[in-house]
Amino acid sequence: MHTYVTVKNNGQVKRSKPDEQSWTEWTSNLPDAVHDKQIFEEIQAGCKGSMNDCEFGLDLDNSFFDDTGESDVEDVDPLESDTILGNKAKPVHPYTNMSVFDFCVQFLDVVRNGLFGKKTVTRLLTFMAKTYPQPSYIPRSFQSLMKIVSVEKMFEKEVFCSDCWKSLDGNDRCICVCDNPSGVTQEVFTVNVEKEVSGVIKRCWPAIFDYEAKACNTPPLCGRDIASATAYQQLLKKKKKRHRLTLLLSADGVPLCVSNSKAAWVFSAAVVEIPPEFRYTFQNMLLLQYSIGLSKPNLSITMVSVIKQLVELSNKGVVVKINGIDVQFEFSCLLFTADSPALSLFCNFIATSGLSACYVCTASGKYSHEFKKVLYSDVGHSHRTLDDYYQTAIEARAKRQISRAKKDPAIRGIKGFSVLEPLFPQRMLISIRPDYMHTTIKCVFDSSLDLLLQILGSHDIGDID
Repeated sequence: MHTYVTVKNNGQVKRSKPDEQSWTEWTSNLPDAVHDKQIFEEIQAGCKGSMNDCEFGLDLDNSFFDDTGESDVEDVDPLESDTILGNKAKPVHPYTNMSVFDFCVQFLDVVRNGLFGKKTVTRLLTFMAKTYPQPSYIPRSFQSLMKIVSVEKMFEKEVFCSDCWKSLDGNDRCICVCDNPSGVTQEVFTVNVEKEVSGVIKRCWPAIFDYEAKACNTPPLCGRDIASATAYQQLLKKKKKRHRLTLLLSADGVPLCVSNSKAAWVFSAAVVEIPPEFRYTFQNMLLLQYSIGLSKPNLSITMVSVIKQLVELSNKGVVVKINGIDVQFEFSCLLFTADSPALSLFCNFIATSGLSACYVCTASGKYSHEFKKVLYSDVGHSHRTLDDYYQTAIEARAKRQISRAKKDPAIRGIKGFSVLEPLFPQRMLISIRPDYMHTTIKCVFDSSLDLLLQILGSHDIGDID
C-alpha cells in the first residue's frame, strides 16, 4: 500500500509516492510555499475552525475552566436545597448501587486529601452531575455536599477591626469611627476545646491510662519526661479522681508573607499523659486558636472565648464515654512554653530587645550606643519573685489606665497581667518554660559573633570551622 501526498504548485495539483524515491529527492521538489509561515497559520486556523464546528462544541479558549457564570455559593438547581436530604439513600445514578451519602463521604475525603478549595469542589461536582448518567442525584455545590454529610463544625470564626478591636459581625469594614480607613482586620478561629479534647481521649485512651499509671506508680520508667518532673508529680499528689488530663500549652508566631507583615499566631496544647513518642504528632496536638492579620492580635479580646472554655473545663472536668462507660477526667493546665516573641505577647512582657527583658531575674540591662542594642553584661542579679511580679503587674495596669500612649507602658519589663493568668492563678511566673529549641537572642547574635571573632585568632577560627 502506497501513501500519496498532494502538493499544490502554481494551481496544479500533483500526486507523488514518497516511498518510490528517497526522502531527500522528494522534499527537494516541494515548493517553498509549503514552508511558508502564512500557509501554516492558515492550516492551523482551519484545524481550529473545524474543531470548533464539530458536534461537541469544543472551545479551545478553556472557557469551561474560567467560567464564572455558575456561582460557587448557590446551587445550580434552585429546588435542590429542598430535596437534597431526601436523596441521601438513593443511588447516585441508575447504573450504580452506591448511595448519594456514601458518594459524598468518599468524595469529601478525596478533596480534603487533595486540599481543594470550595470553588474547585463546586466545579468538580457540577461537572460530574452534568456528565453522569441521568437522572443524577450528585449535589452541585459545596454547600449541598456539606448538607448531606453534615460534618460537625469544630470552630468559630470571628473578624475584628485591627484598630478598635470590635467584632465586625460579618461586615467587611468597621462601622465605628477609628483610624483604620483601609479596613484592616484580624481573623480569629477558635475551636470547641471540649470536643477536641474528647476526640484525643477517645483515640488514645489506652496509651493515656497506661502512661498515667506509670507516672503515678513508677516515675523513673517515664525517663526524662514531663511526667517524671517535679511540677507534674506535685500535681498528681492533688489528684482527687482516678484519671487526670493535663495540658502543656504553647504558642508561636508564623510569618505568612514576605511582602508584608501578615502572620498567624497559633495557640496550641499537648496532652502530658500521652507518651512522648506520640504526644507531639499532629493527630494528638490540640489546635486551640489561631489568628491571622497584619498586626499582632489583641489577646485580651481575641482569646476571651478559648480562655473561658479552658477555665470551665478546669472547674468541671471532662467526661468521655469509653466502651459504653462514662469516664471522668480531672482537667488542668501545667505549663506554658513559647519562644521569645510569643512569650512577650502572651505573657505581656517587654520584647527581648528592650530593658528588663528577662522574666527570670531583675537585670535591667544597659543600652549601648556603640552597638545600638541593649546589653546584659552584669551577672549576680536576684530572681524575680511571685510577689514582685504581681505587684509590678498591678502598677503597670494602673499606669496603662492613665497613659495616652498607643503602646502599653512597661514597668521593669512587665506591661500588665498575662492573658493566661486565669489558667495559672497566682503562679503565672513559675509556670513559664521558654522553648529553647526556637528561642534566639534577637538583635544580639551578630554583635556577639563579631566580638568572638575579634578575641579569637585566625588559627582558632580555622579550627572551629
